[in-house]
Amino acid sequence: MQAKQSMIKRLRPLLKLRKRQWKDKGSAHKPKRPERLGVDPFDSDPKDTQRFIQDVEIKQNYFRESLLDDMDKISLIIPLLRARAKKWYHSIHVDINEDSAIRDKRPFNPNNILRIWDGFCKRLISIFGCNLDPDHALREWNGLSMQPVKIDLFVDKPIRLANELKYGGE
Repeated sequence: MQAKQSMIKRLRPLLKLRKRQWKDKGSAHKPKRPERLGVDPFDSDPKDTQRFIQDVEIKQNYFRESLLDDMDKISLIIPLLRARAKKWYHSIHVDINEDSAIRDKRPFNPNNILRIWDGFCKRLISIFGCNLDPDHALREWNGLSMQPVKIDLFVDKPIRLANELKYGGE
């Protein structure tokens, strides 16, 4: 019994050292969830969309172990949206945020494509990702046709075209 207690006394400092090393090693390989991504804001410029998405994905890749889900990724880029991109986000906020949907007395779909990073990113690119001239945009507008299964794409296209042309409703 005494031999066992003396062995435990001798091993206790080694166990503490080992735990400390394990904690240090774990923290070096798993960064904490960031409060900000450290990416330049997105001002809705179609020429800047790819840069913004790439910068965000590079940072998200670095923090991949600490970002728990797609909503973490989305919530980190919302403060980086400016101008028309911020207005666009406000228009879809009720589709992403359950509390907001409840306040607006709208049904909430937790499986909405906008709550998944890829779906959110694709929608952002579809609205802000092109740089069209007015003639090309008009041809696209005139060629619009709705297909029953693809209503989201049909609705997104006029919004994107209006944003591209800086149409303000006047």
